[in-house]
Amino acid sequence: MLRPRGFPLESPRRAVRGGLFPRGRRGRPPRWRGRRARTPSGADTRAARRRCLCRKALAIPAANSTWVPYPRGAFAHNGDTGPLGGPWVLTEANTFVKSHALGNDYIVVDPGRLTAPLTPAVIRRICDRHTGVGSDGILALAPTTRADFGLRIFYPDGSEAEKSGNGLRIFVRFLYDHGYTRRSRFTIDTLGGLVDVTLELNGGKIRQMTLDVGKATFMSQEIPVAGSPREVVDETIEVQGKPLRITAVSVGNPHCVVFVDDLASVPLHALGPALENHPLFPQRTNVQFVRVESRSVARILIWERGAGETMASGTSSCAVAAACVRKGLTDRDVTVAMAGGDLRIHVSEDFSLRLAGDAQEVYQGRLSEGMLGDLRALSR
Repeated sequence: MLRPRGFPLESPRRAVRGGLFPRGRRGRPPRWRGRRARTPSGADTRAARRRCLCRKALAIPAANSTWVPYPRGAFAHNGDTGPLGGPWVLTEANTFVKSHALGNDYIVVDPGRLTAPLTPAVIRRICDRHTGVGSDGILALAPTTRADFGLRIFYPDGSEAEKSGNGLRIFVRFLYDHGYTRRSRFTIDTLGGLVDVTLELNGGKIRQMTLDVGKATFMSQEIPVAGSPREVVDETIEVQGKPLRITAVSVGNPHCVVFVDDLASVPLHALGPALENHPLFPQRTNVQFVRVESRSVARILIWERGAGETMASGTSSCAVAAACVRKGLTDRDVTVAMAGGDLRIHVSEDFSLRLAGDAQEVYQGRLSEGMLGDLRALSR
């Protein structure tokens, strides 16, 4: 019997020769053969150092380096050799799973099993709702050295996200439902930091999942926000020639929170992209417009960096809850209401954030040869 490192053995099972790993290497994740990530020149902020450490752990090239594809046969679990029960969903070439969380939909893929490299142009085509599968982004299994599973998250414009609350719930649902794990507690490594996952099970099925997504920070150098080091709370900036009061917060990715009296009067498609690309945010930002309805409820509109208007967002909900508590507008348990549904967020005294919710698989599929031909042409 084979017991993967850090993984409880639940039933006898035989090791398969060769497993998922190339050249018969079993019991440990494949080596990363791309270039090593190094701290960018002049990166003197804690946020930059944290991103660099996450890139190293996830074997991600530095942002200013050339694109490095995944190694063949890369597997997300740190030290596992296969799922517990049932066939692998993504072992066959060019397969994917599509799921949604409150209407925010993602495609889950194993880049090592795509016959077209997962470049920004390929990501844009796959996410296109007219000529591709169509989604709000792609979730890619990734090697990791410091967690149970590794995850990379891509927006439909081809850029990479540090973290996604909805994407994480979809990934958790995928991991459990398809036998990658049977544990009720495990960790996921993202570019925005480690996420602790706790599952509430009923009859061997997920009833609810809780994610500890890390701490919120309002410090400009950690979000990041341009200018001198400061807390960016109730700061007035100029947008389209008019003053606008904002609160900026990072929950592993940047957010710009704007409190309003009437959501119906917000010109989301004008102010959203203007704030997303405002020079105050060197890495762009997600944007939320918020109306506080009570001490426990906040209703929001979302403009997501790289995706545009979005029905729901887990990290946006966390950022809004943190901003509401920081400004004294709500209690520490906040229900965030969105077009796609509600999420419950708990903000602790040190601004650690806990998100509770679920996700649903929609379908499984395979990219056609015609589509793959187009994707290969795009990657040349």
